[in-house]
Amino acid sequence: YYPDLGTGLIYEKIKEIIEKKSKIMLGSEVVKINHDGKRIKSVEIKQDGKKKTVKCSKLVSSIPITNLIGCMQPGADENVVNALKKIKFRNQVYLFITLNKERVSKDNWIYFPDKEIPIGRIHEPKNFSSKMSPADKTSLFIEFFCFENDSIWNMSKEDLFNLAVKWLEKLDFIKKEDVIDYFVKKQQAVYPVYDLGYKEPLRILKDYLDGFENLVYIGRPGRFKYTNQDHSIEMGVMGAR
Repeated sequence: YYPDLGTGLIYEKIKEIIEKKSKIMLGSEVVKINHDGKRIKSVEIKQDGKKKTVKCSKLVSSIPITNLIGCMQPGADENVVNALKKIKFRNQVYLFITLNKERVSKDNWIYFPDKEIPIGRIHEPKNFSSKMSPADKTSLFIEFFCFENDSIWNMSKEDLFNLAVKWLEKLDFIKKEDVIDYFVKKQQAVYPVYDLGYKEPLRILKDYLDGFENLVYIGRPGRFKYTNQDHSIEMGVMGAR
């Protein structure tokens, strides 16, 4: 049942259906959310260096809960602002390498719980669908779990590659000469951090947001809830309803 060319096909199809009736503004950033204390009135968006204000009768948000509250105008009270400081997200850095090798393993994912190993997880897309790579080649999607501005987050593309290959060679997965090319992507606010004190500040933030009658906030970063793709899609559907 897995899409031949990856899970992205699901979202491309959703986009295609949405665009029959609505407009999607890619590459845009929410910079301000205007409200009257009870209702969201408009959203200010920055796109290609230009700002645009969009009026809204209802707002569904999946941006990180911290960003959502940070964009509110007027700003939240001191109690909410203090609660915001106690909520943390974990970031991820992704290294994608293409390999002149038929297969690395038969597994979809392999986790590395050893603290000494900087890699968190590797994924071989070819094991989900043979169409993800040429028959005699494969690829690895390598994930690093990190915090913003730590050593992994700030590492250069070349250093990150060399670090990963050093360990993948040591663990007998690949050899450096197998690598055809490599790419790096960074993503903020990937995992909510469930530390011992997160529940009370999160309750304060949700109480504040629940005070807006035309706002629905969804998704893993949007609700500070560790969901998977299926849960997040379901939240989107329920949010739309």
